[in-house]
Formats: sequence, structure tokens, C-alpha cells
Amino acid sequence: MWLLFVQFSELIDAYAQTLTPQLSGVWNCDEMKTKMAHEEPINGERFYWLWNALDNQSRYLVASHLTRGQKKTDAHAFFEAAKKQAKRDRQVIFSDGLDSYRGAYDPVSIDNVGRVVHIANVGIRSHMGNHRVEYIHNTMREREKVMRHLKKANSAEKVFKGFRAYYNFVRPHMAQENHTPAEMAAIPIQLGTNRWLDLIRQAARQSAKYERRHIQSGRLGK
Repeated sequence: MWLLFVQFSELIDAYAQTLTPQLSGVWNCDEMKTKMAHEEPINGERFYWLWNALDNQSRYLVASHLTRGQKKTDAHAFFEAAKKQAKRDRQVIFSDGLDSYRGAYDPVSIDNVGRVVHIANVGIRSHMGNHRVEYIHNTMREREKVMRHLKKANSAEKVFKGFRAYYNFVRPHMAQENHTPAEMAAIPIQLGTNRWLDLIRQAARQSAKYERRHIQSGRLGK
């Protein structure tokens, strides 16, 4: 399965970006530390940070963003990537107490400052909780053990894209009456019994249509 993640992850990710999930605007955000065994060390360490944003109601994994650090610029890049995927602004953010989150979600324009409610210092034991996104990290860590650490950042990003597609479109959730997050987010695609294979096929058809339109527009432009 993980070889399929890497092989088709970018194809499926490009297809997923053409879809518009119906999301709540409430995001659970968290970051996890992951080792890249073949990257150049900084201060003797080869660690990266994977930032994840999960829609609170549908449990749709909005974005997974890999950075080398945990600075505010890294958090800002993460939120921008998540906004691009969600195709709408966030309204409420739950996070842990990492200081880099604070204010990183607001656009530079002063007109937009304060439009996002940020609830920090939440965790599994909090009554408001960030457990849904933390459970995703636990699942990722189990896979990471099987892979004996991720090797390079570029290949890791492909794996994370594949995992996000699998989590959103393929894996049903018992807490959602065996619906996938994509179904809960009202994404209008039909997948059969073999959801992963059907997703690859639909992504390939979409890519072929795009290529044909690109070729036709090129001819018309001559």
C-alpha cells in the first residue's frame, strides 16, 4: 500500500485540489517531529516538522505541510497551504501551546486581523481536546516505524500526500458510521468497493482531460 502512496500520490493530490470539500471552518492543528535519515544534519539533528490541519466536523485532513523548523514563518506557510487546500478561510483554530501559531494565521492586512478565534493549549486531556489530529499523528508514527524512518524530505512529502488521500477518500471511520471524511465533506465523487483503485482511475482521467485541453489550447494559440 505504501508503494502505491508514493507512486500515485502526486497524481491524486493534483486531482484532490480540483475538488471543493464542504468544511466547517473549525480546524484542529498540530505538529509532529519526524526524522529524515538521509538529510543533512543541522546542529547534529535530521529532524523535520510535519504540520497537520484537520476539519473538526468532517475530520477531513485539510493539509499536511513539512518544514525544517517551528518558527512563525513556518506556521504561516502551513496556514497558507491549508487555506489553499480548504478553499475557504478558517474561523476557529485549536492548537497546542506552541507560540509560533499565535497570529500566523492572520493575513498581513490589518482589515483581517482578529477574524480568527484561536484556542491554544489544547491536548488529549483538555475538555475541548485536540485528540482527533493527534490520533492521526499516532497512525503516522506507526507507519513511520514500519518504514524505518523517512529518508529524504522530497520523498516524505509524497508519502504524506498519499496518506492524506488514503485518510480522506479511502479509509472509513467508525465514528462517522463508516463514512470517509471526503463523504462527510460532501465531495461529489463516487468510489466503488476498491476505493483506492477507483481514486487512481478518476485522478488519471482528470489528468488526461487536462492534458487534452492544454494541447488544444496550445493549438488554438498558434
